[in-house]
Amino acid sequence: MPKKLFFSLPEEKQERILKAATEEFIEYKDNYSKASVKRIAKNADIAIGSIYQYFEDKEDILSYLINRYFEMPRLEEEKDSLFHLAKSNALYYINSSDEHKMLIDILTNNVRTAFFPFIFKYPPKEFYETVYRLLERDQKKGLLTEGINIRQAAYLFLAMDFIAACYKEIEGDADTPLLDLSYQFSKLFFHGIYKQADGWDELGTGYF
Repeated sequence: MPKKLFFSLPEEKQERILKAATEEFIEYKDNYSKASVKRIAKNADIAIGSIYQYFEDKEDILSYLINRYFEMPRLEEEKDSLFHLAKSNALYYINSSDEHKMLIDILTNNVRTAFFPFIFKYPPKEFYETVYRLLERDQKKGLLTEGINIRQAAYLFLAMDFIAACYKEIEGDADTPLLDLSYQFSKLFFHGIYKQADGWDELGTGYF
């Protein structure tokens, strides 16, 4: 997130910097590594040293641009279980503008250079808390299997994008959008892959 000094700037200057950054990222949306902090500073008409007074680095700017418009799911409606929201893709692109969607696509189109650094440096804590609250509510409504640790389940659900990104990189699946892969892995999360799991507890904690 931006440093305190950024928020002390006049609003016009803040928006000028963010506009220059947005345009730079979108210009290089398919090759994020080429997006340049130096060009962002030049197009915002500020010294490059000033950028680093306001932000840690390029990823910090992108993180702020993405999170500034992202809204967590509203939990007022009782019918909206985690399953319902995930199935309808309501957990993604919530109230997003086309520009915001393009910024998110930078992450999904540049798995190695953008997504991995982003997810490790800026773990989505607020998103995790939202998923946890949804699971907690679903558990109280009796929608979950008995004995589920909902904190672990929330982390597992949160890992779907990361798992999908690993799959995309390892399998060389360049054609399938990352969000589509995340959705497919989420189906496994909700439905499971075994018809029965009798005897699982007797297997112990080792891998073999």
